[in-house]
Amino acid sequence: MTTRLSVLQDVQAHSWETLAGRKIFFAHQSVGTNIIEGIRDIMREDPRVRLRLQETSDPGAFEQPLFAHALSGNNQDPQSKIAAFQKLMEGGLGNQADIAFFKFCYVDITAETDVDALFTSYQAAMAALQAKHPRTTFLHCTVPLTSLQSGMRGLVKRVIGRPIGIEDNLRREQFNAKLRDAYQARGTLFDLAMAEAQSPAGVITTFSMNGKPCLQLNPDYTYDGGHLNHTGRKQVAAQLLLHLVRVSDKLTARTL
Repeated sequence: MTTRLSVLQDVQAHSWETLAGRKIFFAHQSVGTNIIEGIRDIMREDPRVRLRLQETSDPGAFEQPLFAHALSGNNQDPQSKIAAFQKLMEGGLGNQADIAFFKFCYVDITAETDVDALFTSYQAAMAALQAKHPRTTFLHCTVPLTSLQSGMRGLVKRVIGRPIGIEDNLRREQFNAKLRDAYQARGTLFDLAMAEAQSPAGVITTFSMNGKPCLQLNPDYTYDGGHLNHTGRKQVAAQLLLHLVRVSDKLTARTL
């Protein structure tokens, strides 16, 4: 499967300048840290990208433009990440940030996760935040994926009946499908999972389950099957920046 990727070189200089003037907040854990490092990589290579990255959740920092980010919630506890984001917004970040979002981690959703219950909780929390803080544009992120084990190690696990990540990724993609259905058409969804699955040429890495393709993390993007290596973090960071540019340009258009 192949699809065309947008590239950073397509972005006009004025759009980068507008994005640099935004107040953005991103709550995350380790894969988010990988993505932030990918943004730093891109800024070192492309002088047009001049974001003021700062690790902070202090509302006082939002008196001037910045791309703030902070660790939030506990891994393997997705409800804690919803609650932590709500607390941060209610603690002074709501209506301070132009754009705010958080992401779950791949360890937050496994084969045992009740996807329907988690999505209901997530959607209700985000709708309440948007209603209470209408000035802020709340974005949504699909859940990151893992790559499936291959080679001899993967073969042994298949033979002895142990999981190799298929069930977990299926559950993540079930949750991601709900996110896509709810938010993609609105332009507020960053499809992190898709960014992790696509090669720079646009080839999408999948596995087959019951004759249907399911996304997985491109093995070339990871050093441990879940976290992003240098190549992966730059690729995903580039797609996030492109999405933020599109959202920022739409915010500008609304004020004209």
